[in-house]
Amino acid sequence: MTLKISKSALIVDLYFSIDEMSRRLILKTMIEKKPGGFRGKLFLLIIAVPVFIILTEIFFTVISIDTFFENRFFLVNRALDYPDVFKKDNKLFWRFRPSQTISSRFFEGKTYKINSFGLRGEEITCEPGRIRIAVLGNSCTFGWGMDDDQTYVKVLEKLINADTSLPEVEIINCGIPGYSSFQGRRFFVSDIVALQPDIVIMMFGWNDQWAAAGNISDANQEPPPEW
Repeated sequence: MTLKISKSALIVDLYFSIDEMSRRLILKTMIEKKPGGFRGKLFLLIIAVPVFIILTEIFFTVISIDTFFENRFFLVNRALDYPDVFKKDNKLFWRFRPSQTISSRFFEGKTYKINSFGLRGEEITCEPGRIRIAVLGNSCTFGWGMDDDQTYVKVLEKLINADTSLPEVEIINCGIPGYSSFQGRRFFVSDIVALQPDIVIMMFGWNDQWAAAGNISDANQEPPPEW
């Protein structure tokens, strides 16, 4: 028969087999050791936090990191990061501030002229005999990252007006970056109808496919207060 004795039992037996003075010495050592260990750990923790912050600051100072956020998937958030360019709209969520020239990194470093109607391009004229075409859409229609004469709106206008067999046209760029067809319809009713276009073209591309901010459809978004 084998007698199994636990390790804790051996320790207890050993503890009571020694003399009183030795027991007191062991207890004193155990009591003094615990607080000392805790204080040491607390000291290291207190020191570690500022050291980490300092080293992080040195790292980002020495190594140049571009913190500009390139992902424009949820453009509504990025657009409203620029209140000098856009303003909140209770029906459309956002729109351009009229009569301004935009030049910022957010717009690919290009310069864009926004007329008094809040649309890209020169001021809208009312010349008789010309057919007026309004082109609604998102950043593709607006011409993101492109010079004014390179947008498909301007290219279409040039092609039509170059053909003498066709009547002269004036094509208005009504594209607003980030807009979906939901916003485009509202924009047409609230603003573009007043321009009395003869023809309307719409192109919103993938903005109707991507998830809206907060994965909530435009129709169910909480409208922002006027800015």
